[in-house]
Amino acid sequence: MTKCVKREVTRITEWRALDDDYAVGECEIKLMGWDRARRIVVVRERIREMKASVGRKLIDIPEYTFRVFVTIK
Repeated sequence: MTKCVKREVTRITEWRALDDDYAVGECEIKLMGWDRARRIVVVRERIREMKASVGRKLIDIPEYTFRVFVTIK
């Protein structure tokens, strides 16, 4: 997770709720060394006391953990 990817993920404003705990968002970014832009798909999981989250605290947003996937568009 580079600073550029983290910055783009924090700019996602449209999240599609999958249920009460999970949501999916996406953005597009072209990083140095990439020949083209890539689609970044992010799964946001709400932190709960009763269940361990699968994602990691990659971004400093206290209520959620995140999983980030990079795809070729």
